[in-house]
Amino acid sequence: MDDVFLVFLGLALLAAPFLLFFVLMSKINDINYTLNSISFEISTLKSIMEKMQREKESKPNTPIETKQEEIATQPKEQPEEAPKEETRPTIVQNTNWWEEEIKNEIETKEKTEEPVITHDSEQLEEQETPETVEIPVVNNENVRPSTVEIPVKDTKEEEASETTEENPETTEEPVEEPKEEPAMAMEENSSMREEESSMLEEEPQTEEYTIRESNFEKYIGENLFGKIGILIFIIGIGFFVKYAIDQNWINETARTLMGYAVGVGMLVLAERLHKRYHAFSSLLAGGAFGIFYLITAIAFHYYALFSHTTAFVILCATTLFMSAVSILYDRVELAVTALVGGFIAPFIISTNASSIISLQIYISILNVGMFCLTMYKRWAILPIISFCFTYCILWGTQAITYISSSETGTIYPTLFAFATLFYFIFLLPVVYILRTQCEGKTRTGLLSIVTINSFLYLLYGNYILQQYESTNDATAYLAFFIAAVNLAIYLYVRFRVEGQDTLRNLMLGLGITFASIAIPLYFSTANIAMVWAAEAVLLLWLFTKEKNLLYEWGATILLLLTLVVLACYRESDVFIHDAGRSLFFNGSFFVTMFVSVAFFVTAIILQCNKELFKENNRILSYTPCNVIAWALGFSILYLAFWDDFHLHLAYPASDYASLLTANVLILVGALILRKRFEISKYPVAYEISIYITGVIFAITVWNSAVPDQLTYRWLITLVTIAYMIYSMRGVLLATSKRGNLYTEYAIISTLVWLTTTRLLLVTFGETGFSTAFSLSLGVAAFILMCIGMRYHSKEIRIVSLCEFAIIIGKLVLNDVWAMPALGKIIVFISLGAILLILSFLYQKLKDALFNENEKEQE
Repeated sequence: MDDVFLVFLGLALLAAPFLLFFVLMSKINDINYTLNSISFEISTLKSIMEKMQREKESKPNTPIETKQEEIATQPKEQPEEAPKEETRPTIVQNTNWWEEEIKNEIETKEKTEEPVITHDSEQLEEQETPETVEIPVVNNENVRPSTVEIPVKDTKEEEASETTEENPETTEEPVEEPKEEPAMAMEENSSMREEESSMLEEEPQTEEYTIRESNFEKYIGENLFGKIGILIFIIGIGFFVKYAIDQNWINETARTLMGYAVGVGMLVLAERLHKRYHAFSSLLAGGAFGIFYLITAIAFHYYALFSHTTAFVILCATTLFMSAVSILYDRVELAVTALVGGFIAPFIISTNASSIISLQIYISILNVGMFCLTMYKRWAILPIISFCFTYCILWGTQAITYISSSETGTIYPTLFAFATLFYFIFLLPVVYILRTQCEGKTRTGLLSIVTINSFLYLLYGNYILQQYESTNDATAYLAFFIAAVNLAIYLYVRFRVEGQDTLRNLMLGLGITFASIAIPLYFSTANIAMVWAAEAVLLLWLFTKEKNLLYEWGATILLLLTLVVLACYRESDVFIHDAGRSLFFNGSFFVTMFVSVAFFVTAIILQCNKELFKENNRILSYTPCNVIAWALGFSILYLAFWDDFHLHLAYPASDYASLLTANVLILVGALILRKRFEISKYPVAYEISIYITGVIFAITVWNSAVPDQLTYRWLITLVTIAYMIYSMRGVLLATSKRGNLYTEYAIISTLVWLTTTRLLLVTFGETGFSTAFSLSLGVAAFILMCIGMRYHSKEIRIVSLCEFAIIIGKLVLNDVWAMPALGKIIVFISLGAILLILSFLYQKLKDALFNENEKEQE
């Protein structure tokens, strides 16, 4: 066991730097975010201060400019009072005399302007004082915003005193050069303002850069070096203890007491430095508790100074005391260290006689305390660390612990109870989210815990139940239980809490997911298809009410899974077993019909909420999905009949019944969906269906000349003729250019007529069709000619003439030589009579027919 502890201790020492690096990187990211917010606030405050200064400066601008213009205009009116020849030598000889001379002139000639000029000069210089203060602030990058405020007041006072002394000199400038000086002064003022504004814009960036640089340096110097130093110090203590052991300097008890003394000394020092050096003191406290863990483990394993219970109590007391210190210092790093130490404490003093139940109790207490500390101090990182350690310990103990068969009846139910307790403990972050309104990475981490917790609980619970139970029903019940818990949380958040859309959708998604997982675990393949189909329809209906994308995604996935399960079900032996012996009243037919109805309901929901599903970026877009749903519904319905017919009817009745079902479904679907799929909008689809029904009808009649299954054949004939009449009429009414359609439909009608004649001969047991073909084709050509003449359709008349040409060619080439005598008599007489009648009709109706053709050509 000592070797195992040394290995564990070595791994812990290797993992400590990585853990420390992870904590440091997270803190650096937090500090970066804080620095960004501080720099933004500083720049905002500076912009506000600049705006206030500019508002103050903008107020005296207009009076200053007006006064300067008055001063500039006054010398133009009286240029003789201040000649340049007299003033220049006086400036050199005696400055006081020059000043006295100006005062005398102002007093004698313009007494009213003296207070105004001095007042204006004071305002001008007061306006220039912000420039003289702010320019050096920009150039000095090491000055913080707090240090800028103090010298601003002093410089203003000093400059105000200087301006009062220099006021007489400034009033002299317009007197010396009355024409050019005011304009130059205005240009200088404007240029100085532009430079000031440009320098003020650059100032926040330089200050932000300097703040970041100084804070990084502060963090590395005060925090990072301290943590690395504590880690190195603890390792050094370990080396010292080992060296003391090798040299036999002190006995075992003294070594242990010295180790504890070092830890206590570090705690005392941390308490003394707590107020002035907050971060450094927390590092000292964390190092002290690390020494306590290390010394306790050495004293237990190597010196045998403590019993197992005593060592465990010492470690628990250390963990509790460290948690209290973390609250006192308000440092999350200490709480994390205490939590990690609490989880590794049982393994530090573990023996072969350790109880797995005691370990579960200890972890439960530790997790409850963790969550209480999380809610009290709002430290969201603690549940994440606790979650990782808890499930690692659960799976690790199951992997290395041997449980005898005699203990199976008591150990596994207890372990399952503790797993359920852990499941509810790690659902408590939901309460934290609701109470603290956390955002960002913290919220994402907690939601990830809630999600992974459900799946890990199902896996761990399934493992425990499989060791205790041999069926899948217990696992299915467990999945239903998880789904019920998540749906209960969803309902609470849905009706009691405002907002929290992400949490609500997550709980709903987990509930749907685990319910869908439980269905295949509990039900058979047939029941899975039905339950998933019903669940998909329910989710789609909920989507129309709640407008939640999670419902739409769930419905789409479940519909696809339903098709997959149905295909697997039809290929399995269970499908044949469920078919039973009765037609239609069996399990396989009911399951397939149920899935078909589910797709019909899906299509109806899409059609009733057309506007909703026509929106952009819809998963179930209306335009293709509604048509697909109707097509799948009818296709699955046809498969239900086809399977049932072939399982319960003999050949060829099963084939004829299936063909009849196909044409009936086409006719019924066209009549039911005549408003959804109008003939005027979908003429091509109706024409294709006409050909499909015609091919099915031809297969039914021409496939066999044996007079059997005549009922199915005649029913197919009636259904085909009815559908063709309905579709052809609708397409002709919906189309303006009908010439080509007349030709097409005339040919199709002739083929249907010939096929019906063939079926009539088969019904009476007649196998020959040569004579009947000539007679039936002649009758069809005559009917088409009559229709073409009645409705003035040249296309139909041309088809009729072509059919007569076929008949005449057949008579000349085949019937004269091969047909029996009775057949020749009937065919020739009938055909001659028909041709004479048609010739008479052409003669009688030639004016109407040919005049109409001429009009059409014109």
